[in-house]
Parts: sequence; C-alpha cells; structure tokens
Amino acid sequence: PFHTTVLDKTGTVFVFGQGGKGQIGSVQLNEKLKCQSPTILPSLNSIRVSTISCGAYHTIVVDQTYRAFSMGSNEMGQLGHGCLPLSASEKYVKKPTLIEGMKDKVKSCDCGFDFTLLLHVNGKVSSFGNGNHGQLGIGYDTDKDQFKSTPSPTIIRGLIHVRILQVSAGDYH
Repeated sequence: PFHTTVLDKTGTVFVFGQGGKGQIGSVQLNEKLKCQSPTILPSLNSIRVSTISCGAYHTIVVDQTYRAFSMGSNEMGQLGHGCLPLSASEKYVKKPTLIEGMKDKVKSCDCGFDFTLLLHVNGKVSSFGNGNHGQLGIGYDTDKDQFKSTPSPTIIRGLIHVRILQVSAGDYH
C-alpha cells in the first residue's frame, strides 16, 4: 500500500515507493525494497499509457490502444491472468503483463486493495481478484456461503443494461 505511479502527458510512467512484490516493476530498489525517487518504468517505454491505478500491492496500466497490463502481487488473482492457486513464479509479476482473454477494449481502470475494475470502451465493467466482501459484483456462491472471487476478468452482469462512464474502487468496496 506504499507505492505510487505517476503518468505524464507523453504517456510515460514514473514509479516510486515500496516495490518488493513487483508493484512498481523491475526498477532498482534499495535494501528496504523501495525506490526512493520517481523513476521511469523502463518496461513500458514502447507503450503509450493513458491511465494507471494502484492497489495495495498491484498496479494496472491501460494503454492508448485500449489494452490493460498488470504487475505486482497476484496472490488473490487481482492481476487478471486467470490462474489460482499460484506457483511461486506466478505470485509476483515484476513487469507489466498483458491481461488477455477480453473481447472488449479497455478504457480505464481502478484498483481496490486486492481486486481490480476495468471500464470497457463499450461501457461494460469487468472485475477480478478478491471478492470476499462482494466488491466484484459477480454474485454469491451459496454452496460455499461466500461472495464470489475470480482471477479472470468477468463482466459484471448487473451492469450490462446501462452504459457506465467511470469506475472507482476503495480498499474493500
């Protein structure tokens, strides 16, 4: 929860703060696993970024061609790469990785503590990650007696009949 991303007018992303779980990419960290001053995220040099968002230990980036990338902790599926449980190498993703499997282009994003919301160009919203408090909006599993979670981008069906303009997430809501 102690990292920052900044986007400039050219689409360049600067990162700083805590980075031990890959949430600020593969920039140089000090002995306390921190990047002390704003540093360009080199793995995004070829990508023109349009929007960014930080969760507790993950970061989502949307580029100008409407693709979403994720990095950081994937322990609850908040990176959207569609696999749980995770192998050791899948737990922390230290370079922005394309979120695949979506047929709708992504306009913007917002992150909660350990979940992610994506707003699509067509006004639909998808969510993924930890849904234990109902924050994903994808339903309740009566067999397990808990709200549903998912490691894959899932369209929120309760919103498909309206065109959403903006998404915003809190830690657990």
